[in-house]
Amino acid sequence: MARLEGSGLSKERPFPGLRPFDAADHEYFFGRESQVYALYRLVTRSHFSTVVGSSGSGKSSLVRAGLVPLLAKEAGESGGRNWICKEMRPGDAPLERLIKMFCEIAVDLSTQDEQAVAAARMDRIAYRLRASSFGIADALAEIPGAGDRSILLLIDQFEELFRFSTSLPGRDRAEEARQRDEAAHFVQSLLEASRCPDYDIRVLLTMRSDFIGDCSRFHGLPEAVSAAQFLTPAPDRSQREATIRNPITKAEGTIDAVLVERLLNDSDDELDQLPVLQHCLLCLWECAGRANGQDGSSGRQITLAMYEQIGGLAGALSGHANEILEKDLPNLTATVEHVFRALCEFDQQGRITRRALPFERLVAETGDEEADVRKVVDRLRADDCSFLTPPLSMVQELVAHTRIDVGHEALLRGWEKVSGEPGATGERDDLRAAGWLREERRDGQRYQVLLSMVDNDQPDQARIPSDQVDRFAKWWNERPRTQAWAERWGGDRDAVDRLIKQSLRLRDEEEQRRLSDKEEQKRARKLRAVLGGVCAALILVGGASVFIWTQYRRADEAATVAKKQAQAAGLAMSVAINAITDSYQRGAVTTESAAAMLKSIQDAAEDLPELTTLGATQKLGLLLSISDALKSLGNNQKAYDIALRVSQAASGYVKSEPREQKYQILFYSSLFRLADATTSLNYSPDSLKKVLPLYQQAEDIARQLVTENPGDGKFADNVTFVTNKVGETQMLLGDLDGARTQYGDALDNAGRLVAAQPANDDWKASLASTQSKMATLLLKPGTLDLKGALRNTDAAIAIQKDLVTRHADDKVISSNLAGSYRTRGDVLKAMALPNDALQSYGSALDIVAKIYQKDPKNTFWGLQLANSHSRIAAVLADQRNFDDAANHYREAVAIWRDLTSKSPGSPVWLQQLKTAESKLAAVEAARQNPGPPGAAAAAPDN
Repeated sequence: MARLEGSGLSKERPFPGLRPFDAADHEYFFGRESQVYALYRLVTRSHFSTVVGSSGSGKSSLVRAGLVPLLAKEAGESGGRNWICKEMRPGDAPLERLIKMFCEIAVDLSTQDEQAVAAARMDRIAYRLRASSFGIADALAEIPGAGDRSILLLIDQFEELFRFSTSLPGRDRAEEARQRDEAAHFVQSLLEASRCPDYDIRVLLTMRSDFIGDCSRFHGLPEAVSAAQFLTPAPDRSQREATIRNPITKAEGTIDAVLVERLLNDSDDELDQLPVLQHCLLCLWECAGRANGQDGSSGRQITLAMYEQIGGLAGALSGHANEILEKDLPNLTATVEHVFRALCEFDQQGRITRRALPFERLVAETGDEEADVRKVVDRLRADDCSFLTPPLSMVQELVAHTRIDVGHEALLRGWEKVSGEPGATGERDDLRAAGWLREERRDGQRYQVLLSMVDNDQPDQARIPSDQVDRFAKWWNERPRTQAWAERWGGDRDAVDRLIKQSLRLRDEEEQRRLSDKEEQKRARKLRAVLGGVCAALILVGGASVFIWTQYRRADEAATVAKKQAQAAGLAMSVAINAITDSYQRGAVTTESAAAMLKSIQDAAEDLPELTTLGATQKLGLLLSISDALKSLGNNQKAYDIALRVSQAASGYVKSEPREQKYQILFYSSLFRLADATTSLNYSPDSLKKVLPLYQQAEDIARQLVTENPGDGKFADNVTFVTNKVGETQMLLGDLDGARTQYGDALDNAGRLVAAQPANDDWKASLASTQSKMATLLLKPGTLDLKGALRNTDAAIAIQKDLVTRHADDKVISSNLAGSYRTRGDVLKAMALPNDALQSYGSALDIVAKIYQKDPKNTFWGLQLANSHSRIAAVLADQRNFDDAANHYREAVAIWRDLTSKSPGSPVWLQQLKTAESKLAAVEAARQNPGPPGAAAAAPDN
C-alpha cells in the first residue's frame, strides 16, 4: 500500500498549504467523505476509472488522502480485498516511471529471502513493459503473489502525458516522434491492463477537466475515460466548513465563528478555492502560533484580525510569497525568478502548467550558483508555505535527481510576480507587469527568432538586422543564457552567441559605410524616376497603366516624405504584376516580354526602403508576388531564388519583432511559396523531404496566428490551406497515416468555419477542396476506402455545384468542380464502374473545355483539359474502344505539345507529353493488333 505513516501534518501543522494531501495526511483530511465512498464504489466496479476536475478541485487529495487510506483499511480487515496501491506521474519519462513502479511492486511482494531474486527480476520486468501493450500483465507474471492481490495503478496528473507527446518549438522531430510513440504505448499498456482477465488490475487516472479533449489523441482512451468517470464536485458549504473546523479542532485549536463564515463566503467563487483556502488556513495557523508565544504549541486561537492581517483569502497567497521573498530571500530575488521561470510554462492552448525538473537540471537552466538555488528551493518547500515540492519534512536533502515541482498551479495564477498584474497581456503597449511566466515565454520566442536566423551552411552570412542588434545583445547579456536553458527553447546556444557577436561586428562595419545625406537624396530621386518608368512600361498591358499612373501621381503630388512615395510605388507595382500575369495567361504578351516587365518591376521593388514594418512587408510582399508571376511563366529557378530571399529576410524580421503579426504573416506566406517553388524546380522524393519541414513550419505559424486572432476566419482558413499542403506532401512521400491526420484536421477546421459562417463562400470552397483531397488519399492502397472516397467527392461536388450557380464567371470555382469530378471518376474506376467513371470524367471535360474555349492560351486550363482527355482515354482503352481512346489521346498530346512549346524548360510537362505520346502509340497498335483487355492502357495516368 501507499505510505500512510510519517505524516507531514500534525497538531503543530494541520494544514498542507498549496500541496495536495498525501496518504499520510489522511487523519487531517475532512469534508470529502461522501465523495471518497462514491469514488471507492466506482473503482471497485470499474477496471479503468478517471477522476476529472478543474485545477484546484482537489482531485489528487481525494484519491491520495481519501481513497488510498480507505483501500488500506479494507486490506487490513478480515475478508477484505488485499489491495496494493502504487502511484506515479507521467512526467517526462512515462514508460520509465511505469517500469520503476512495477519494480517497486516486485520488491514489496518479495520476502526478505527473495530480495536478491527480485532484484534479478527487474530487467525482465522492464523488458516486458517495453515489448508490447500487454506488458503489464506479462510483468505481473514475473512477480510471485501478484495474482492474489487487487492492484490499483494510480496515474496522477495524467495531463502531463499530453505535454510529453506534444510538438514544441525547437524540439527535434525524431525525438517528438519517439515521445509520441512512447506515450501511445503507455496508454495502450494501461488500457490492456484494465482488460486483463488474469489479474485484478484497476487503473485510476486523475486529470484536469480542461485537458479532456486531448484524450482523442490516443486510440481507445476517450471511450475508456467516458465509460467510468468521476467528475470531482466542488465541495458545498458544509463540506468546506468541515475542512476549516475539523483540522483545527483535532489540533486542539479554535477559530472564531465569524471568521468561519467569512472564509466560507470569500471562498465560494474562488477559482482555486481548495488550495487557496488550505494555504490561507496554514497562514492563519502560523500567525496564531506566533501570537501564542515562542513555541505556539497548544491552544491556538484564530481570529478575524489575523485574517485581515494576512490579506484575506485573495491576498494571502501573493502576500505570503512576497513576504518570504523580502524577509528570507532578499538577495536572491533573481534566483527565485529564474526558478519559477524554469518550473512553469504555457501549453499550446495557453493554459498555465507546471514543468517539474530534476534539481540538477533546474540549476543548469537557471544559470545560478547551486548553493543559491538550493537555498531558494529549500525555503519555498518548507512546511509553512509548500510553494514547491517535495516537502522539506519528507525529503531533507536535495540530490541531483530529486524532482522539484510547483506545489499547485494556484500559486502560478495567484502570485502576481509569476502571473502578472490582472489583465496584463505582455504586449508592447501594455504597461502592466507581464509576470515572470509571460516574460519567459517572450524570452523563448526571442531565442527561437535568433535561432531561425542562424545559417549553419553559411555562418559568415547570418546576421541580425542592424536596427535590432543592440536590443538583442542587451537582452542576451541581461541574465545567464546557459546551454540547458537554450535546449529548452531549441538548442544550439553557441551558434546564437556567435550570431549576436557577428551581427554587432557587421553593424559596426555598416555604420562606417553609411551613405551621406546627399546620397540619400539621390536615392529618393531615383525612386521617383523608376516609378515613372514602371508606369510607362505598363502601357503594353492596356488599361491597368492608367490606374497605376493615377495612383502614382496622386501620391507623388502629395508626397513630402519618402514613405508616401514608397507606398505609391508599391501600389503601382502590385497592380502591374497582376496585370502582367493576367495578360500572359490570356496570350496578350509573350513569355519574354512578361519576364522583361517583371524584371523592371523587381528592380524598382528592390529600391523600396524597409524603414518601417509597413515598408518592409510591402517590399517583401511585392517580391513574393513577382515570384508567383515568374512561376506561372515557367521560370522556376528565379521564382525559387526570390522566395528563398524573402523567407530569409522575413525570418530575420520575425526574430527581431516576434510580436509583430505582419512579419509573422509574411514569414508564413514566404515559407509555403518557397516550398512550392522548390517542388516546381525539382519534383523528387529528396525535394519533397526538404519542403515538408517548410510546410510544417508555415502550419505552426498559421496556428499561432489563429490563437492570437481567435475570431478571424482568414487566419483559420490559412490553417486549412497549409495543413492540406502538409498532407499532400506526406501523401507523396508515402506517409499515408500522417496525410490522413492532416486532411482530417483540415476537414475539421474547414467544417468549423462553414458552421460558424454558412454564408461565406470562401470557407465552403476550402471545405470542398479538402474533401476532394481526402478522397484522393482514400484511393491509395495504404488508406484504401472507396466508399469513404466517394462520400467525400460527392460532398465536395454538391458544395461546388452550388458555388458555380452563384459565381458562374469564376473560373477557379468551375475548375475546382472539374477536379472533383475527375477524382470521382478515379474512385468509380477503382470500384470497377467504368461507365459511371466515364460520366464523371465527361462532366469534368465539359467544364474545362468551356473555360479553355474562352481562354485557350491559359496554361492552367490546358493542363486540366489534357488530364481529363487522358483519363477518359484510359477507361475507353480498358473497354477496348480503341478508336475513341485514340481520339482522346490525340487531344491530350496536342495540348501537351502546345504547353511545352510555351515552357520548353519544364521537365514535368515534357514527361507528361512523352507519357501521352506513348499511350497514343499503344492504342494505335492495339487497333491494328488487339491484345488482351486493358493492354493498351497499362501505363498509369497522372
